[in-house]
Amino acid sequence: MRIFYFIAQILLKTIFTVFYGLKVLGDRRVVIPPPVLLASNHQSSVDPLVVGAVTPVEMAYFAKEEIFTWFLLKDLASFYNAFPVRRGSFDLQAIRNAGRALKRGLPMVIFPEGTRSKTGELQEGKAGIGMLALQNNVDIVPVYVHGTFRPRRSFLKWPGIVVHFGPRISIDEFKLSGSKKEMYNAISRRVMSEIARLRDQTLATIRSH
Repeated sequence: MRIFYFIAQILLKTIFTVFYGLKVLGDRRVVIPPPVLLASNHQSSVDPLVVGAVTPVEMAYFAKEEIFTWFLLKDLASFYNAFPVRRGSFDLQAIRNAGRALKRGLPMVIFPEGTRSKTGELQEGKAGIGMLALQNNVDIVPVYVHGTFRPRRSFLKWPGIVVHFGPRISIDEFKLSGSKKEMYNAISRRVMSEIARLRDQTLATIRSH
């Protein structure tokens, strides 16, 4: 891990812990060995920062293409292994960039729902998570993030934001189980099912405190 990436990670984790009661559930070391896809629910623009702050390895990220037109921010995004993606359409170049990042051994954060939830509830997963995992032959780690839908509600609350890592899903489970489309959809359904299970466990843990 590069030193400046490590420093930024420590700063972000400190901020989220002090001001938003950040708590980690599950074994975050499940991302080792990389490469691997971290598949998370998506409630807020801070989700990549929260997941990145608690994952023990350097990672890559998708970022909306508009960020790469902004002065300085585009350089900052590139430094943290982010690359542009066009929303609302199939972006072949973004898929290729993701493949290159995975080949470099970088775990990658992906949001299988495709867009942020407008209600805070889980949405249906897209087939893209399956395509990316199968094409690059990488396992998937499901992640559930709680407390970012309206971050102000998590301010000075313990726990406020929770990141829950689930067990690693082996991509080998899905190979030769049907057509490519069927495999893509099967992976998506499994991932979202695991994220929903993590959600239920997370809420139960919060209620018990």
